[in-house]
Amino acid sequence: MTISEKGMKDNYALALEDMFVRFSRCRIPELSEAAGVEEKDGLILMDYYKRRLAADPEKMTLTWCDDGTAVSTSDGLLILAYLIGANPLARETGRLCSFREIKAAAVFEGAFLRSIAPYKKAFTDRDDFMRCALAAGGEPLDMGDGAVRMRPFAKIPIVCVFHEGDDEFPSDITVLYDSSITDFIHEENVPTLGTKTLSVIAAQKKEGAGRE
Repeated sequence: MTISEKGMKDNYALALEDMFVRFSRCRIPELSEAAGVEEKDGLILMDYYKRRLAADPEKMTLTWCDDGTAVSTSDGLLILAYLIGANPLARETGRLCSFREIKAAAVFEGAFLRSIAPYKKAFTDRDDFMRCALAAGGEPLDMGDGAVRMRPFAKIPIVCVFHEGDDEFPSDITVLYDSSITDFIHEENVPTLGTKTLSVIAAQKKEGAGRE
């Protein structure tokens, strides 16, 4: 590991520590209602891409419920950003919009498109995409040549639409957000959440290959 890589990791760890401090100061009943999560015995229980985890504001830990391991730093930053940032008055609108239409996040569009490119290239076949997306917990939708609604968090839907390629254009995947997304998570986290969603779907290709 280079010095710069170590510094980056240290910065992420410090950012996570800061988020934990902010999380520990939240009023848990209000937070749980705003984020649509469960409060039990002082813990926050919630699903993150269909996987259950426990957030402990006193011990400042995030732990997977199925195996007791710690949640990664990158996932932890997103999870805490959602828990801290959810607006109790916000509601899903049902109106889907592209990344570019999210005014507060549009400045990050270039970086977002670069980050999702490898995951989009991983799929050239509609059936392969749908198999992986459904295995990742997606809900099928009648859009494009195939689409799913993913739920990274209870109140944040992300729709991924697959478009078949032809002789002129390669296949493509469009990522759409509910227009309310920045009411539930900071705009800086919007591109990361979109990239994470495609990575969760793409991860099923490796798991599927391992089972063959």
